[in-house]
Amino acid sequence: MTTKKQLVEALSEYYDDEEDAKYNAENFLGGLEEIIEEALKKDGEFALPGLIKFTTKVKPAVKKGTPVYNPFTKETGKSKGKPASTQVKVRPLTRLKNMV
Repeated sequence: MTTKKQLVEALSEYYDDEEDAKYNAENFLGGLEEIIEEALKKDGEFALPGLIKFTTKVKPAVKKGTPVYNPFTKETGKSKGKPASTQVKVRPLTRLKNMV
């Protein structure tokens, strides 16, 4: 796993000016975070072309006491209840799959 610091150092190697290299790399990552966040909130999906695609899925709330089926024990029980939530899923795209 790569840390943010390692990623900034790796990106800074691609900049010509050594003094501003880390600053530019940090700004790039910060900007990318903001763009992804904004796109997920607005459209529910974001893709880095050829690499990865982020999508969101809204899970509805479950009321307390709603019957739920347990497929392992084949019994029906009552749920504890859960608030609505949003899941973020990340999928690899073709170019990333071909890299490995």
